[in-house]
Amino acid sequence: MIDYKKLIKLKHIRTFYHVSNLKSFSAAAEKLHMSQPAVSQHIKKIESQIDGKLFNRKGEFELTAEGQILFKYAILGLNLIEDFYNEIDNSKEQHCYKIAIHYAFCYEIRDEFLKKLSKIKSANFSIFHFHSYSELNIKDFDLILGIGNTPENHGVELLFKSSHYQIACKHNELTFGNINPKRVIAFSNLNQEQAKNIINSYGGKTNNIKKWLFSYSKEFMIGELNKPDTILISPKCFTTTENLQIINTNIEEKSYIWCNSKSHGILNNMGLNEIINHLEEIHQC
Repeated sequence: MIDYKKLIKLKHIRTFYHVSNLKSFSAAAEKLHMSQPAVSQHIKKIESQIDGKLFNRKGEFELTAEGQILFKYAILGLNLIEDFYNEIDNSKEQHCYKIAIHYAFCYEIRDEFLKKLSKIKSANFSIFHFHSYSELNIKDFDLILGIGNTPENHGVELLFKSSHYQIACKHNELTFGNINPKRVIAFSNLNQEQAKNIINSYGGKTNNIKKWLFSYSKEFMIGELNKPDTILISPKCFTTTENLQIINTNIEEKSYIWCNSKSHGILNNMGLNEIINHLEEIHQC
């Protein structure tokens, strides 16, 4: 077991390293702004702790076997200590950027954006999800992934994507004028009156509707479509066309990424522009 009372002090290892590297007690003393007797005392202390000699003082200035071993580990240890303090300093300099994400934001863009953002090693990010802008103090956030109209002040819109609403059905024939559901699942950004207006606008009937459901979850909405006499009203990016009958509407839902003016330049230097360009390319925003 290690006798911790005999552990070599870091300052003594540092002195030994410079004596070994410079091959001179006097040069090491000058380098470390110490007196030569103080340097000698550090070396003697190490030698007493390891019960051995570090230098062969006969002839050329050479390390003994013990000295060679210590020199190897002195380099490793001093480098580790330097890396430790550099990492501590870097962590203190890292700012935590706040991101607000609306529950209705296009999930495909959201996931890709956060994946790319996580690769920025020089910054930390915290995420807040929200339903309503009344929950936010816009100025407190560096990035907002939202829907509808972008905040008017304090920032810049980086990206937006418009997604048209669709009326979808799985079990019944779905054509203009032939929409007569008993159950409706609607995107939570709509209220019941708005959903009714969409149905009516495409020749549908609402008087037989027994149940209204609202959700932001794509999985939940698609799952509910398995039940008979059910239609779904949601933006295209929350719908799958697989085995569904679809009516495309002319009603749009806008998703956007907004950046606070104070953070825009800094985040661009970290690669935000490249991430936005990547999103525009793959999603043809």
